[in-house]
Amino acid sequence: MLNTKHFSCCCSISRSLPRTITFYFLIITLFSAYSNALTKSEKNVLKGKVLQMFDHAFNSYMKYAYPADELMPLSCKGRYRIKEAPRGDIDEVLGNFTLTLVDSLDTLALLGKVDEFEQAVRDVIKNTHFDRDIIVSVFESNIRMLGGLLSGHVSLLYLKQRHFPNRFNWYRNELLSLAKDLGFRLLHAFNTTTGLPRSRVNLKFGITKELKKGEKNTATCTACAGTLLLEFVLLSRLSGEKVFKEKVMKTMDYLWNKRNRVSDLVGTVINIDDGEWLNKDSSIGAGIDSYYEYLFKGYILLGDENLLYRFNKHYDSITKYMNVNLNGNGVFDTEEGSSLKTVHMHMPNRQARNYIDALLAFWPGLQVLKGDIKGAIKFHEALHQIVKKHDFLPEAVLFDHSILWSNHPLRPEFLESTYYLYRATKDDYYLEIGKKMIDQLEKFSRVPCGYAAIADLKTKQKEDRMDSFVYAETFKYLYLMFTEEDELLFDIDDFIFTTEAHLVPLDLDDYANKRTKISSINKENQANFNFYSSNWKDKTCPSLKFLFNNQNVFDATKKIRDSVGKIDEKKCEKTSQFAQKNINLDKLKILPLRAQDFVAGRTDHMNILKKMGISLSSMPDGRVQLIHKSNEAYNYDDAEMGILFMTDMLEHSKKADFKLKTNDADEFSSLSVILLSNPFNGSKTYLAGPAQFGSKLRGNLGYFGKLVLSEPIDACSNLKSNVSYFDKIIVAKRGNCMFVEKARIAEKFGAIGLIIIDNSENTSYSTTTFFAMSGDGVQNVSIPSVFLFGKEGNDLMWNMRSPNGIVAFIGDNQLNKNLTGLEKSLIVNNNQLKFVLNLTQSRECLVKDQFELLFRISIKYFECLIDDYVQLKDFFEIFNENRKFSKLINSNNEAIQISQMLDEDNSIIHRFKLDETIEIQYKDDDSGKKLVLDLNPLIEMPDKKAKKKEQNDNDYAMSIFASLIKRFEEKTNFLKLEKTDQFNKILYKYVASKLFPADTSFSKDDEKLFNELANNLDLL
Repeated sequence: MLNTKHFSCCCSISRSLPRTITFYFLIITLFSAYSNALTKSEKNVLKGKVLQMFDHAFNSYMKYAYPADELMPLSCKGRYRIKEAPRGDIDEVLGNFTLTLVDSLDTLALLGKVDEFEQAVRDVIKNTHFDRDIIVSVFESNIRMLGGLLSGHVSLLYLKQRHFPNRFNWYRNELLSLAKDLGFRLLHAFNTTTGLPRSRVNLKFGITKELKKGEKNTATCTACAGTLLLEFVLLSRLSGEKVFKEKVMKTMDYLWNKRNRVSDLVGTVINIDDGEWLNKDSSIGAGIDSYYEYLFKGYILLGDENLLYRFNKHYDSITKYMNVNLNGNGVFDTEEGSSLKTVHMHMPNRQARNYIDALLAFWPGLQVLKGDIKGAIKFHEALHQIVKKHDFLPEAVLFDHSILWSNHPLRPEFLESTYYLYRATKDDYYLEIGKKMIDQLEKFSRVPCGYAAIADLKTKQKEDRMDSFVYAETFKYLYLMFTEEDELLFDIDDFIFTTEAHLVPLDLDDYANKRTKISSINKENQANFNFYSSNWKDKTCPSLKFLFNNQNVFDATKKIRDSVGKIDEKKCEKTSQFAQKNINLDKLKILPLRAQDFVAGRTDHMNILKKMGISLSSMPDGRVQLIHKSNEAYNYDDAEMGILFMTDMLEHSKKADFKLKTNDADEFSSLSVILLSNPFNGSKTYLAGPAQFGSKLRGNLGYFGKLVLSEPIDACSNLKSNVSYFDKIIVAKRGNCMFVEKARIAEKFGAIGLIIIDNSENTSYSTTTFFAMSGDGVQNVSIPSVFLFGKEGNDLMWNMRSPNGIVAFIGDNQLNKNLTGLEKSLIVNNNQLKFVLNLTQSRECLVKDQFELLFRISIKYFECLIDDYVQLKDFFEIFNENRKFSKLINSNNEAIQISQMLDEDNSIIHRFKLDETIEIQYKDDDSGKKLVLDLNPLIEMPDKKAKKKEQNDNDYAMSIFASLIKRFEEKTNFLKLEKTDQFNKILYKYVASKLFPADTSFSKDDEKLFNELANNLDLL
């Protein structure tokens, strides 16, 4: 966030250009005359909705996750480092240091939740410390933890000074002390020959031997090193320790000096030991993004014109070399491009990738701060077209808007730019976008325990993940969008936002005793940089009326948006997602080698590819991977031929896929692996690929069974006899033999299904091309098989460590749509509910004669609608591994029987019998729960019979009532209900009316209270 005193300026701060103040408010006045903004009441409704959403998310974190780092919204628990299945580098944001709470501090303050903010500060002080033997990301720990602690400290001081002088008297700068402690631990990362920080650090031991070896530990991304400036400068000012600013300024100087001197662009990944670029791709997206942001915001904060000069040089080069139209209509000049592509830093006229990632959505917001309003409107609208098509912004899309990486972790960057554009233009169009995003979050992401990330935008499959930035940024930008400035406790113009949307005060001297000197321009930059140059666009705040040639401002902004070409959906269905019009496909005819003719291993073919800069590598599973690097081609023409060949190969692959999909659609649709056992209880789902052999899972509810790891793990030879595979689903790794051979061996040893896991750890369903396992043409396998990519598969294997084993379902992912609404109203104790699932032969739910093994499950209740309930009369009959039937023994008092029956209208009634006395019934029509009590088992108890003759009616009824209440207390949440006393009385009256109907009546009001009890009952 930028101070409004220079909000729409390209560069200058108010002390340099005092006329800017008047000019800015002139712009606002002009807007007010034309705007059709939402009414104040409409904004208040939306603001209230955002507050309710934040409360739901924050309260869920505090209830289910705190003091864990993150909330797992599907599992309703906290994510701790090491305790959960490893997810790769993404876990290095976690340090078991209450991450989400720290990241939420200034959001609580800004949203006016002062009581919650004060308690959160106390909780952070109590539970956050860094003396842990754990490796964390320097970048993430800086922007989330260090930034969160510092902004929390600043927010508290601001609230105390401006609004609550008698509050927070207990506070002794503990947040600042924690920030200082963390800052010194992160300083270990800067102990390198170049001064560039390492990407990872051990919080307790600094840089260990483990962190000095391997390419992973000698490389860092440009953004990782270049996004420390704001937090470290603020820490220096607040703590008086100059070393933080000195280290980070040296880093910024080094990155600038390593730019390409011709293009003025930087690469994505750099070696921290020798300063060599390891990845020379240059973009505004992942790996570089916030480096540019901190150059410009660093100038705003410090007034350091070095930073401004560098940003302007980068910005000019980005505008010159990266402009591209996002919908595939070709590369245009500066005035026409609606998006920014990735290029080679040393050959900026060559495109390096044919897709963009979601992180670059921050750029329109930065363009607003710089003053490039036209560019911001155009780029934002191009992104908006993608959002409208897919409901959210996918992690990566091709230039024709088609999805490359389909996951969406609720990133805030698009909302951030939307907020900045609204502040700059006051155009109601951007409020409507914010309103739509609220609706989308509620529709696709909200779950009972928070907001879940989207694992796949194509299916809207959710992921058990809620990153801390959702609290720090997403909710914050939404709230600010619909809140008037005079309604805030903060004068937002006194602050600038970090990349994590943490508040940094523009006047640092208000919060510190010492002022560090502003650095001066070095000689290298001074020669080509004159602050008072005639290039007014670098220095001033031009009126938007002037920029738009005296047009109506809102008409002008609409005209700019309309100039962004809308995607032609019908055309895209017929056009390759890989083809771009700037590549003349007629040139494919002159390729020395066409994709359909290529044979891996032929020497002449390999020589042709080498000349074009294409290398071939064989993957462990036998697949062939082609990699094109333009700089390795013999010459420019050969490099162009290499691009054409790769395009041809992609086209050829897509045509092959289309042909296969047309022949058998079932073989190219995703399946599911669902973990049913405690603690997952149906909440953990992995999307899986199908097989072209064995039993077809489409149109069938699937198979249930206990998971067991194959020994040997590749399942390519006879399995070890000391493990029982009979009636189980085998889990095996890919490689060393054909998929179908693994299935034959698994079936030979009695398995009922097979899950094959990719042997590449970095593949995942959301980011890797759809995959179906092929057979060998011999159809002699009857068991079903599914394929999991590496990340999902490794997560599954991690979860299989449970000593009690895991029961899973494999089959049609449409099963999720067959869950009843019971999960929404009945919370089930995992240790109480035992449930038998019937196997089915088809979607018509024809029940087999045999049922699966008994297993525990809660929350998710799988239903099978049947025409005749008689088919389920033996529902509780189970069979063991020897397929011998046995009866469910009811000696276990915790067992709960579940069955179905039909009412008079042929509607399914789901019956949950807690014991022989208490039964809860539930229908699918949302008519509520029904409580059915059978007092006969209590009446027939020997001690009750013996005492009946000795007791009067009242004492006898009280005796039966006491036994009934004891069962309610043991089985349900009865003691936690608000109207316990009233429910006690109504239950006693119910017992009395059943025992002595002539003396006690049960009125309609009594029935109403009895039904209220039923609807409030949950199992413990």
